[in-house]
Amino acid sequence: MNKFKHKRKPLNVLIILAFVFALFNAPLTGTAKPEMQKLENGLLPPVLIKGEPVWRLTERMKHHKVPGVSIAVIKDFKLHWTNGYGIKDVTTMEPVTEATLFQAASISKPVTAMAVLRKVQEGKLKLDEKVNDVLVTWKLPENQLTKQTPLTIKHLLTHSGGVTVHGFRGYTSSEPIPSLVQVLDGKRPANSEAIRVDMVPGYMFRYSGGGYCILQQLLMDTVKQPFPIIMEDTVLKPLGMTHSTYLQPLPEDRQKFAASGHRPVGFRIKGKWHIYPEMAAAGLWTTSRDLAQFVIELQLSLKNKSNKVLSQETSQQMLTPHVSNFMGLGLLISKPGKNAVYFRFSGDNEGYSCYLIAHKNNGYGAVVMTNSDNGVFLYNEIVRGIANIYQWDDYLPEPHEIIKIAPEKLKPLAGKYAVDSDHVLTLTWEDNRLTAQVTYGEKAKIFPISETKFVRKDERVIYEFVSDAKTGKVLNITAHRHGQKRTYEPKGDDYTVPLELLLAHQVEKALEGYRQLKAKNPYDQNVQALRLLFLAEELIKKGYLKEAIGLIHLTAEFHPEFIKKMYSTLNNEIRIILRNPMIPESFKKELKDGYNSMLKKLGLKEIE
Repeated sequence: MNKFKHKRKPLNVLIILAFVFALFNAPLTGTAKPEMQKLENGLLPPVLIKGEPVWRLTERMKHHKVPGVSIAVIKDFKLHWTNGYGIKDVTTMEPVTEATLFQAASISKPVTAMAVLRKVQEGKLKLDEKVNDVLVTWKLPENQLTKQTPLTIKHLLTHSGGVTVHGFRGYTSSEPIPSLVQVLDGKRPANSEAIRVDMVPGYMFRYSGGGYCILQQLLMDTVKQPFPIIMEDTVLKPLGMTHSTYLQPLPEDRQKFAASGHRPVGFRIKGKWHIYPEMAAAGLWTTSRDLAQFVIELQLSLKNKSNKVLSQETSQQMLTPHVSNFMGLGLLISKPGKNAVYFRFSGDNEGYSCYLIAHKNNGYGAVVMTNSDNGVFLYNEIVRGIANIYQWDDYLPEPHEIIKIAPEKLKPLAGKYAVDSDHVLTLTWEDNRLTAQVTYGEKAKIFPISETKFVRKDERVIYEFVSDAKTGKVLNITAHRHGQKRTYEPKGDDYTVPLELLLAHQVEKALEGYRQLKAKNPYDQNVQALRLLFLAEELIKKGYLKEAIGLIHLTAEFHPEFIKKMYSTLNNEIRIILRNPMIPESFKKELKDGYNSMLKKLGLKEIE
């Protein structure tokens, strides 16, 4: 360490700042193409407005505090261009290049899925095979759910196995790293809970990183090799993904190529990046170019023009929805319009966020990798820009044209409108504009595109006002969102839903409000167990501790049998929160005491 580092002259600081500015305002690598330059000045928001300027990539990187990004664009079943922008690390200020490695995070899963399907294709595995018939080193503990419906490989690939543990936090270089079996059983030094089945397999889609850890062990027991070698031999090497590896921790000779992870506020995470023994779920280090090779191979395989890993039939199976009309065998499938079908997946590790998307049939797509938690905001803007430049089918919405309406016609629209029993849309007249805010959502200005229709710029929703022809009084609002319609009825200014009371810290009044909702309609979605517990979790994240504890107790009051059934899973979720170093100890104690008092009332063992 340089003991004089705090005595640098101001000139040096200015030089460093100028260098950072230069890095953020120029493409660093890759072959320049007209489309690449268009993208650098053509990022798009979620809602398109005629006449409004597009965004510059460098400006949006600064806005979102994303130090570095790597982009690969696919056209005509080929890599059209790839480029790096910004810096790998805010401390070293090294530039991002085509060879810069990023953590692919959950995009590790579809690459793993390809390896599993290769073994299915070879006859070494079967999709409908019981996982416990294949597992050797470790067995999934059976329970009534798995006895009723055995867990299969297909369940794991499609996130429909009812398997616990959504995702993983990873480990810093100074922490002990657990074995995969310790992760599977939730035993220390693992920082996640035991991976188990707590819902009937095949019942519904529920994202599970834990399920892919089971696949990791299953592949190792089948091939009898370490997981990184299996992935290298089965997928990475055949596809020419020469910069990619599942090795955890990242070998020293590759660390010089790695981008460091960064927090939303812009600073680097401790130790530069986390280590993920949950390799199948989150452990892939790769480049945007290499991930583009993965995408291109799938597209060509569907055409039977390249079958380096999967046959045409297996690739088609991988990209066919098997659960909820959107989940394939490892990849998400979306149909934004009548003609276009896309496959996609995103990933978020500590300090990284990335995305891949491609048209299933027409040979185009994109990969965006960032070294920031905020990358999710940036990569969507980038992909919309790419879709606009390359004219992707059915991807972008039609642009709206804002019209002018006299204020005297707009002011009467302000007021409260019931969205459902626990949410209201509040329209407010502020600064000669109407603003809209749904309970617990963001406030945003809305803009007229006709005498009766208004749009937000931050979300793809159209509010359509229906008024009485004689009096002009608003009868209702129809919200058009993603092809669905919902009608909101007008209410008085004193109308209040329980969630509003919670946010106003009026806990007892809010809880009584929920009791009244349940008495009126026991099947109301807003008083169901999962909704109340999900809301409690969200409130904890926002710092509404007393409100969250109140909801947990209310859930036990409304649904005691559900709490008993989900006892183990709920304990796991609470423990994860209690282990979070970002949460104050006083906050944790109050949460633990409140949760344990609920368990005590139900005669359940308290957590330690």
